[in-house]
Amino acid sequence: MVIIDDAVVLSKTDFKENDRLISLYSKEHGRIAVRFPSVNKPNSKLKAFCEPFTQACYRIYYRRNADIGSGTGGKIISVFAGIRKDYKKTSLALEFCQFAKRLTPEHQPNILKYNLLVESLKEVEAVSQIDSRYFYMYSCAFVLRFMHTAGFGLDKPVLGLSKAFWDKIHNTPLSEISFENEEQETLDKTRYIVNRFLERYLDKPLQNIHEYNTQKATSKS
Repeated sequence: MVIIDDAVVLSKTDFKENDRLISLYSKEHGRIAVRFPSVNKPNSKLKAFCEPFTQACYRIYYRRNADIGSGTGGKIISVFAGIRKDYKKTSLALEFCQFAKRLTPEHQPNILKYNLLVESLKEVEAVSQIDSRYFYMYSCAFVLRFMHTAGFGLDKPVLGLSKAFWDKIHNTPLSEISFENEEQETLDKTRYIVNRFLERYLDKPLQNIHEYNTQKATSKS
């Protein structure tokens, strides 16, 4: 059986000597695992299909009763070159994909999740420059939006956060989102909410958020 579906690469892992195993979040089939044979060979033309946060229309072959398909090609939609040129944007994109993978069961398509992931990547690419003060706010905004799409709630303000702030962090495009200096306490509360969620529903926090907390604790000591 052959399927053709649009998808975003969530992660990649080298498999055997020259193969690569990737996790895809696809529009019509949800999260799936796909093996690309011989893609690590120098002359492979399919490497771009296996890079994190690449969006493409994939052609995947499944043998009977197989859980993992074999990637045979397709058409690249976007490699998000504007993200890959910037370290901070790349870190955000990887974190978006990591979270989507951790909170998405296999073989359960959700067009809202897929569209949110794609649009968030486009918005990060459109940001002229990632402000270091709010680097993790972009991540928190994506996490909260993804949680809402996944049905985990938090669609109403908590911990005394204002409705205006809650609406901004849930609905303002990432490329347009900004915060005033006096909102720092609110930002800290939002990070607390996100971290508590991750501690409850994931076996370990996302890497970048964990690194941020470590750095923040170190700076206070």
